[in-house]
Amino acid sequence: WGTQFLVIRGGQETVPPLLTASARFAVFAVVATAALVLSRQRFAERPVLTGWRLCFGLAQAAAMSLLYLAERHLPSSAAALLFGTTPLFVALLAHRFVPGERLRGRTLAAAAIGFVGVAVVLAGGPALQLRSAGVLTALAAALAAAVNKIAAKRLVAHASPFRLLRDM
Repeated sequence: WGTQFLVIRGGQETVPPLLTASARFAVFAVVATAALVLSRQRFAERPVLTGWRLCFGLAQAAAMSLLYLAERHLPSSAAALLFGTTPLFVALLAHRFVPGERLRGRTLAAAAIGFVGVAVVLAGGPALQLRSAGVLTALAAALAAAVNKIAAKRLVAHASPFRLLRDM
């Protein structure tokens, strides 16, 4: 999982971030579409799912595009650490958007400790030299990735993983 940050960093010099992210998703879409065709799986079409499917795909595209852009201003280690806040955002968003997922005291405390931990680690390293635009972009990427996970949670009961991969 962590190697994606090094790959992104390596490609920054030769390929624009949005082109790299687009190429990555194009490859995934071809593979997932082939798997769907071969397995003959269908999506349970319901109007409410269309919005979640759109949210799912756009959030993943936004997350990766923002991550690629963030690494123009941040070391890959800092981008990885900031993007690692995704589960913390998931916990906060799930409370509102996933039935049965409630944010209780211990979960909220754990999320707060997680965010503080990221700040402490960054403050102890090269964070003083980090550009705030890069930090905010990486955090926005983590938030978009969390939105993608919430949408996936809403869709997984109605769609095959191949369909979700293709939509993403």
